[in-house]
Amino acid sequence: MKRVMLDTNIYEHILRHFSEGELQSLLGQNFIMLYGNEVVRMELREISTALKITVDKRLRSLRVILLSLYDSLNGKHVCAITNEMEAMAEKYYVAYRMAGGIKPKDKILNDFVIVACAASKNLDIVVSEDAKTMLSPEALSAYRLVNSLDSKRTPDFISFEDFKKALRGVNLD
Repeated sequence: MKRVMLDTNIYEHILRHFSEGELQSLLGQNFIMLYGNEVVRMELREISTALKITVDKRLRSLRVILLSLYDSLNGKHVCAITNEMEAMAEKYYVAYRMAGGIKPKDKILNDFVIVACAASKNLDIVVSEDAKTMLSPEALSAYRLVNSLDSKRTPDFISFEDFKKALRGVNLD
C-alpha cells in the first residue's frame, strides 16, 4: 500500500476529474492511503467564499466543497504539524536558497512544511502540480540534502496525471 499526501492544489483537480462515487470506489481498493495535514486544510480554508461552482445544478461554495472533499478523503489520517516538521521546513528553506531558489520564505514555507510532514511520517508519495515552488529543482535538491542529513526518506513526487493512473491501478514503482 502506498501512503500518499496530496498538495492543496490537487483537491480541485480531483473535484473536476472524478465523481465522488468513482473516487471512493477507487480508494476502497486499499492500495493507496491518503494523508492530510493542518497546513493543507488551512490553505483550503483560505479560499474565498465568493468562489462558486455548480454541483447538481446548484451553485455551491468552492471552499465548502473542497473542505468536505478533504475531510472525506483523509478521514482520520490527518497529521498534526510538529515543531520538528517546522524546523525541517526551515532547513529546507536554507538549503533551497543555497541551491539558488529565489521565492521569498512566505511564498514557499507552507510547501516545505507539507513535504516535511510527509518525510517525517515516512510517506511514500506527495502529489503536486506546483512546479514553480514545491517541485522546483532547487526545492527538490533541498529536500534530498536535508533529509539525507536528518536520516529521513524523501518521498517521491508525482503529478496529478500519475496519481490518476495510480488510482486506476497502474503501478507507480
